[in-house]
Amino acid sequence: MQDYRVRLSGGRLVCIEVKGCPDGNNMTIWERPSWAEEFVIWSQCPESLAHHPGEGVWSGIATRLFGAIYSRKITVDALVFYDGRCGSDQRRCPKSYGIEGSARNRATDIPGQDGRPWLPPPSVFLLPRTVPHPVTNPGPPLHTLETCQFVGRILDTFGVPATHRASYTNWAQFEVRPEPGGGVSRQVSVGENPTEPTLWVQGGWTRLRRE
Repeated sequence: MQDYRVRLSGGRLVCIEVKGCPDGNNMTIWERPSWAEEFVIWSQCPESLAHHPGEGVWSGIATRLFGAIYSRKITVDALVFYDGRCGSDQRRCPKSYGIEGSARNRATDIPGQDGRPWLPPPSVFLLPRTVPHPVTNPGPPLHTLETCQFVGRILDTFGVPATHRASYTNWAQFEVRPEPGGGVSRQVSVGENPTEPTLWVQGGWTRLRRE
C-alpha cells in the first residue's frame, strides 16, 4: 500500500511512499506499484535531532536503501528528506530559497530559524535509473531532473529558480563489482549537482553478498 499517487501536469504518474528516519528498517520496507512511472521515498524524521541529518541520510542510502534495491532488483528513483522542523532553530538550514506566507503556515506551525517565517526546499537525492549488476551494469546511470520530473517540480514549488535547480539537487551512485573467487563488493557515493557533479562522501568497497 502506497501513501500518495500524484499525477504531474504532463500526466506522469508518481508514487510517493512516506517513511520515518532514513537509517531505520522502514527504509527496506516498500513496494513499487506497476503503474508508477516514478517511485519516490519521502523520509520524515521529526524527533531525531541528536545528529546532523546528513548522517542519517548517508546511513539510510548506503546501508538500507542500496541493499533493498540490489537484492530485490527494483528501482527507487529518488529519496526526499524533509519535515516541518527543517529550517527551524531545531534543524537549521543554509538554503536561500523557500516558501513563506500561507503556504508555509499550512505546512508547519514550528517557528522558522532566527524568526524567519520560511520553509526551505527538501533535500532531494536522485538515484540510479536501473539496478546495478557486477558484470552487465556495474555503475548504472543516474536519474536527471528530466528523467525524474517530480524532483524538479518540488524545487519549483519551493521557489528555486531553474538556473539553480541543479545545485539544489543531490545524487547517490551505486557501483558493484565481482570479487575473485565469487561474491560481490559495492561502493556508494553521494554528492550534489548532477549537471556538474561534486562528490561529498564515498564509501569504501565492501563485500555485499555471494552470488
